[in-house]
Amino acid sequence: MFSLSTTHDRNQLNIIFRDHFDIRQGEQFYAQLKEMVPQLQKGFRVLTDMSSLGRIDLEAKKFLKESMELLSRSGVSEVVRIIPDQSKDIGFNIMSLFHYPPGTRIHIYRSIQEANGHFSGKIPAADTCRREGEEIPEKAF
Repeated sequence: MFSLSTTHDRNQLNIIFRDHFDIRQGEQFYAQLKEMVPQLQKGFRVLTDMSSLGRIDLEAKKFLKESMELLSRSGVSEVVRIIPDQSKDIGFNIMSLFHYPPGTRIHIYRSIQEANGHFSGKIPAADTCRREGEEIPEKAF
């Protein structure tokens, strides 16, 4: 399952993945995303919460890749992911290298509280908020 919303005053797209995400939901997700992205201004950020995700079917990954490309074409500047369980990261960082433009900032946190700390400008301690190597520096592009 998933939900999509926007926070206009932050120029932010919010994505929540829960339970099981399959190909049918992937199709619905991409269709809804195409309708929502034009509401955002170039330079927007994406907050993706995977803290309640059970699993993503491999067949659904193609829609995630297409979504990243859509976000890239639309002007995404920052992606913040909440992934408390590293085993739930099904290659998002690798896909990001290929589907987001150079300079897109990618951050991974273990909880919404840590992500909110990032948004508020408070820099949490690296050993409590980011896993080593999971923030992709601009030089990687």
